[in-house]
Order: sequence, then structure tokens, then C-alpha cells
Amino acid sequence: MSSKILRFSIVLLILNACDRPECSNNNPIFNNNAPESIIYKMDLEKRIQTIGAENLRYWLKAYVENDSQEYLLVNVQNDSLCAIMKLTINSWNKLEDIRQKKGVGRRGAELDGLTFTVHKKNGDVDFVYEDLSWIID
Repeated sequence: MSSKILRFSIVLLILNACDRPECSNNNPIFNNNAPESIIYKMDLEKRIQTIGAENLRYWLKAYVENDSQEYLLVNVQNDSLCAIMKLTINSWNKLEDIRQKKGVGRRGAELDGLTFTVHKKNGDVDFVYEDLSWIID
């Protein structure tokens, strides 16, 4: 009987560990602007610089196609940040399945080891996908 309880507890722990932790946002810029707006992206870039991209965790929110450009919306968070990043995808290396299925079945998956570059041009900021260690469903 106790081994069944132990196994059940382990399964619950594993399932719970895969969920994105809840976060709440008290940043008025994030609350009052869309993730693709310049002011949102500029503030997000500033906060990522302060925290360090390696100290954040990332989860797939959605696949978006707009004007023949493909993007991923990614939940970005840690203890002090709760935001959404519009991530430009120029190379789908390690993301082929997400592209093929347009994100369906992968929403909420953690993007472990996500790396990206920040491109600033004409007062705007773009986050551009570089690489990924793995996708954790």
C-alpha cells in the first residue's frame, strides 16, 4: 500500500513540476500595452538586461504568423518578471515541430536553454531566436 502512495506522490510531483508557475504582473507598461508595442519591448529588454536572460524561464504561449513573418509568443518569467516576449523566428532549428503544427500541442511547453539576440533599430527592439537546448512538455 505504501509503495502505491509513494508512486502516486512521485507522479503528482512530476506533473506539477512541468507546469509554468503562476505569476502576476504589477508593471503598468506590461499591463497597458501589447507585447508587440515598442514601449513594451523596450521595457522588457531593459528588464532582461538587468536580470540576465540566463536567469529567466520561458514557455511557449502561441505561434503567430503576420505579414509572412512567423513569431512565437513566449511567456518570460522569474520571481521579479512576468511578461510576454514576441520572438522573431528566422531559423526554425529545433523548433520544426512547433512550426509544422503552428504551436498546437506544444502550448505551455517550457523552452529550456532558449537563447536570443536583441536587435535595436530606429527606436524599436526585436527579440530574435538563436537556439534552444530542448522543449519540455
